[in-house]
Amino acid sequence: MRSRNDSFSEMFTNLIRSVHPLLRLFTTHATRLCLIAIAVGTPMRLRAELKWDATKIELAPTVFDATAEAGFKFVNAGDKAVSIESVRPSCECTVARLEKKRYASGERGEIVAHFDFGDRKGTQNVTIQITIDGQREPVTLSLTVKIPVAARIDPVSLLWAIGEPNTPKTVTVEAVAGQPLRVEKVLASNADFDTRLETIREDAEYHIVVTPKSTDHPMITLLNIDARLNDRPRRCSPPRRCG
Repeated sequence: MRSRNDSFSEMFTNLIRSVHPLLRLFTTHATRLCLIAIAVGTPMRLRAELKWDATKIELAPTVFDATAEAGFKFVNAGDKAVSIESVRPSCECTVARLEKKRYASGERGEIVAHFDFGDRKGTQNVTIQITIDGQREPVTLSLTVKIPVAARIDPVSLLWAIGEPNTPKTVTVEAVAGQPLRVEKVLASNADFDTRLETIREDAEYHIVVTPKSTDHPMITLLNIDARLNDRPRRCSPPRRCG
């Protein structure tokens, strides 16, 4: 006569066999079959992950450059595709380009940041926020651009009070980039101002002497300075620094 335990074991074995055809290979040890069934039925969790070659890039352009570019390269190191929802630079001076938004597992990509100098000088810091589908926090990329100054202009503005004697005042233009700077010509945008160029140190330092023809009424002028830096032409105007 079969015991109650034998009947229960046979019933449990038949039940397990019906759950998955691979388990038909087993005929005994119902408890062990139950553990195998749990192991076989556990799904693998797929993940999406972008790995960046670098999240911080520093550029050092020359005095002759007007723009700079940096490439933030990445790879999808996860098991499933990644979708980039948005790429947002913190400054209008920077445009971030992305070839496409969806990347398969193992696929590489690149975000190219194009920085336009404009009137900016010195060290400029820009961040780029990357929003990824399914990821709560955005990825922050950092771009530092060290824009060199070709010449120092001091002072960057001159002022005469109404009725003040029209005494000449001087602007100094001096090379600071370690390269020869030759000021060739200075033009005032207003004919009511006279300018005279004086060479203090050849290829290094110059004085621009400015004299208003009258101080009886308000007027303004802009000085356009034509110069050659390392024998290449440049133009600058106070109050901007030459770059």
